[in-house]
Amino acid sequence: MPRSNFPGLRPDAEWTAIVDDILGNDPTAHMSARKTMWLEVTPYVECIATLPSRLFAGEARARRDIAVRVLQILDAGSYFHLKEWRTRQRLQRDHAPWWAWIMTVSRCAAIEYARIAARSHAAPAAL
Repeated sequence: MPRSNFPGLRPDAEWTAIVDDILGNDPTAHMSARKTMWLEVTPYVECIATLPSRLFAGEARARRDIAVRVLQILDAGSYFHLKEWRTRQRLQRDHAPWWAWIMTVSRCAAIEYARIAARSHAAPAAL
């Protein structure tokens, strides 16, 4: 289902201001914007994102774990990845729209999740 058909998600154009609030110095605006990001990215990854493996089809728990991982990536390193995305938006160089970028981060997180799951299933049984 395309993002535009999923009710409640903000359009790409609104995300530059939201990310600016996350990165800004106003604690109230920061918390509000971060909450918005968590409340919108989570259902996007859980319900909409096309993940690279059929392992996740119908796996609500896996999608939820991947959504949390995506948000951890966005929060990591004092919002390093958000800062990079915002800089690219300003410079209009290699600048993906918000939801396309979140799709890319989701796919990377899903690949990481699948690798970890495969390793844990391949581990020998404990004695």
